[in-house]
Amino acid sequence: MSSDGITLWPYPDIESEDPLPAGRTAERLRQDGTEDVARSVEEWNGDQAYRRRMAAYRRCTLVIRWDRVPGACWALNMPEGALTCQSEPERRIPARAGIQPWDFTWEKRGDRSCSIRYRSPEPAASLECRFDAGPDRMDYRLTVRVDAEPWPDLSCHACFNHCWAEGFGREAFVLHGDRLTPLHAIPNPGRIWIRSVTLAEKERDAELKRQAIARLGREAPDEKIPLHGAQGRFIATERGGDDPLTVAISSPHATALSWSYWPCTDIDLSFGTVMPSVPTTISGTIRFLRGRLADMVEELREPALTTPENRAP
Repeated sequence: MSSDGITLWPYPDIESEDPLPAGRTAERLRQDGTEDVARSVEEWNGDQAYRRRMAAYRRCTLVIRWDRVPGACWALNMPEGALTCQSEPERRIPARAGIQPWDFTWEKRGDRSCSIRYRSPEPAASLECRFDAGPDRMDYRLTVRVDAEPWPDLSCHACFNHCWAEGFGREAFVLHGDRLTPLHAIPNPGRIWIRSVTLAEKERDAELKRQAIARLGREAPDEKIPLHGAQGRFIATERGGDDPLTVAISSPHATALSWSYWPCTDIDLSFGTVMPSVPTTISGTIRFLRGRLADMVEELREPALTTPENRAP
């Protein structure tokens, strides 16, 4: 394998020392200058009910390693929680709530390819997420199938966590006004945990997201979504120094991009309207690149569809 190879491991299959220790989160938050958030995370980690929820969450986490950064791990949960109709947010697949509402199974094919297959008993539906790694990328494909009635504006949220990859995540950038804009630097007086930016190409999805936040009533849409009109469909983080490295998640099906304190660079993906018994597939890529983000903007801003023909080997 090349020195820049990507390897993939379902978290339940890892028998060695935990690659995602919970205590690391508070350490990273302190390093990144968010002492108040670090204290909150330490309180959560001390709660047995929270630890049980996180143990369930980890069972459907994909652990990604990059040989270029020995010891670093990335955690991907795709999807995070249920699928939701943006225009009817009370409609969810699965209907039951919880940090991991799905039934699911993993299938591993070597150390560079795996799938997680989700099943929803109510409403009856299935979702397969396939992950394939290449020398500098990991391609993902999500295929959903519902058994009855149309599901309009069906979307999912994916969490891509850099907590266990030293140097990545605190700096998160999107392309806005033809310039790289750091999301972490946008004023956040309300200390909102995760904040989003919507995309210029997806005006209807942006309005649906704002309406959904307004319905919840916990946060104002302008605070939760402080930036609109991002170009390209990627969010990236960079590790500087003499050997700069860039990690970016993207998709032609993206509707919003998010940054949170964990630190995460997250992405919202849209299936559009899913018809009964018609499998619907969306895709995207995580790129692991040598060099500075500023030199790779054009390469990242137009993410290509991931098809069986161009999927990473």
